[in-house]
Amino acid sequence: MDDHHKGGGLDEVPAPPGSSGNEVALIVRGDSMYPAYHDGDTIYYNEHADTEDTLLGRECVVRMADGRTMIKTVTRGSRIGSYTLLSHNAQPITDVALEWAARVQWVRKS
Repeated sequence: MDDHHKGGGLDEVPAPPGSSGNEVALIVRGDSMYPAYHDGDTIYYNEHADTEDTLLGRECVVRMADGRTMIKTVTRGSRIGSYTLLSHNAQPITDVALEWAARVQWVRKS
């Protein structure tokens, strides 16, 4: 993700149903998101980040301030401007700053 110039990714995938043309696709590699997602699943999100009210309690693609990008459920952190990120198979990541977040829009199972 973001390793290549726009449109220069390694894989091409079909657009999701009802595509607006602003979607970005991530292909799951490995089992870090099991049991929700499996190796080869394609996760789509809108390239325009969402607002806080549409993110809380939702599964999102998040870019943390330290540069890591993950799929997590976003909840409010204990400090203003911080968030706690919940996983399907790992401990929560608490009180982190986010560069941006966008709701998962659609999933194509492998």
